Amino acid sequence: MKAQLSFLMKGIFLILILIIIAIFISQIISITLTNAQISSDLEMYEKAITISQLLTTSSSCLAYEEENSFQSVFSTVTQKVLDINKIEDFSIKYKEIEPPCAKSYSYGYEVFIESFNSEVNTGIYVFRQTGKTWRFGSQNFSEGEALKKSLEFSFPISIRINPSFLQPGVLRLKVVRGELEEFAGLINRVCDTNISLEQKIFTSYLLFSDGDKICQELPYKTVCRKVYCEVEMKRFQPGSYNILIKKSGGKIFVS
Repeated sequence: MKAQLSFLMKGIFLILILIIIAIFISQIISITLTNAQISSDLEMYEKAITISQLLTTSSSCLAYEEENSFQSVFSTVTQKVLDINKIEDFSIKYKEIEPPCAKSYSYGYEVFIESFNSEVNTGIYVFRQTGKTWRFGSQNFSEGEALKKSLEFSFPISIRINPSFLQPGVLRLKVVRGELEEFAGLINRVCDTNISLEQKIFTSYLLFSDGDKICQELPYKTVCRKVYCEVEMKRFQPGSYNILIKKSGGKIFVS
């Protein structure tokens, strides 16, 4: 009887040890996953900040560039003061794709700019400017299971209308990471560098090309994203693939 009781106690003790070990391992995995999530979120936030800084402070993007009155070869970019002419130009040129001056090979983004109704009274004249909105960047993003992360934020800006008038406004930035954005980044990288690339990809939905667009066919819609080169590729069913991306004659081939 004592032997049976001893054997039973040992069994219970062993089960308790296994439960404690399982809980401990679960906590370690949870902490690891949490740290990975935080790291991924920080990486996306940092990228979004970088994109917004390029858009608003680079004269190659939207920043107003003021010529030095003494030496025209030098110029000064006024931070967060955007050039109305560049905004108009970007809203026409980049209706479906991110501008080259703030390009990302891992993320897609869309920009909305809004100017507010404003009025300046000089005592002699009253200047009034009505508000207006513009947009540029990607029109479509990964959806459903293909979407990994998205982030939206906004900040105040000033828009230079003319030498004597700055109009207040806001810039809203939406940044997205997903299967379409990552695959488009691979295509754009090869398009820009002319260097072939081997890569493993995963697609949650049917993936195919349509001229200068890559598309995923979701159960309820087809989502397409514009890229910088025309693409020729087979139709990839959902799953993992090792692919080769190369450029020839200004066209991208995926096999």
